[in-house]
Amino acid sequence: MFTWNGTQLGVKTDKDAEYIYVDLKGDRGDNFEYIWNGTSLGVKTDKDLNFVYVNLKGDKGSSSFEVWQESNPGGTLVQYNAFIKGETGYSPIKGTDYFDGDSFMFTWQETSLGIKTDKDLNYTFTELKGDKGDKGDSFEFNWIGTQLGVKTDKDTAYAYVDLKGDKGDVGDMPTAAIDTYLGNFYSSSIIALHRRVLDQGATFARKLRFAQEVEDETPNASLILAPVAVTRQVNSTQSYLKMEQVISQ
Repeated sequence: MFTWNGTQLGVKTDKDAEYIYVDLKGDRGDNFEYIWNGTSLGVKTDKDLNFVYVNLKGDKGSSSFEVWQESNPGGTLVQYNAFIKGETGYSPIKGTDYFDGDSFMFTWQETSLGIKTDKDLNYTFTELKGDKGDKGDSFEFNWIGTQLGVKTDKDTAYAYVDLKGDKGDVGDMPTAAIDTYLGNFYSSSIIALHRRVLDQGATFARKLRFAQEVEDETPNASLILAPVAVTRQVNSTQSYLKMEQVISQ
């Protein structure tokens, strides 16, 4: 009987109780090194000083024409070319060696595709419409102020998003509104004067000062010369200018 233990071979007979092992691992061999010099291969071990070269280039072989001439003495290159040239191949004939396939034609009847060859009388139809898909979820909407709530018919609560944007900048007072406020304090001549000042692109406060400087253009000079306080008022729906006459004590 035999057994292995690494590199050791164990042997025993059926009468022996234990194997007798012999280590078959040999001593470490020399390392080989290789180098090429043209077609010569140099070999040496790590113990050698110099490479031993062997030229591996073989003798030049005979050409196929020279090999042919050995069996055809006196043969020419023209004869050799005729010899190696193959015979003309056979061209297959349509209708004998091969045939055209059938031509296919197509037509639609709504969602059914019909196919037939040019030899068939009728189309063979196949319904390509698939089964109706499952019903999707239904969406529901609800508003709370500026918040929009959305949920499907499977959800129990709405998901809300506030769609109210940031508060915008206060705009300029419209001309007609300024005329109305001026009319509460000044005569029609001052309103006309305000219109001319407006055309000059002046601010509202500048318009009031300009009106006060032209006492000779209004019959209500005493009111024009009185101080006027102008304030901007803002509430939840609008922005406006408020003018109040300041009465000296």
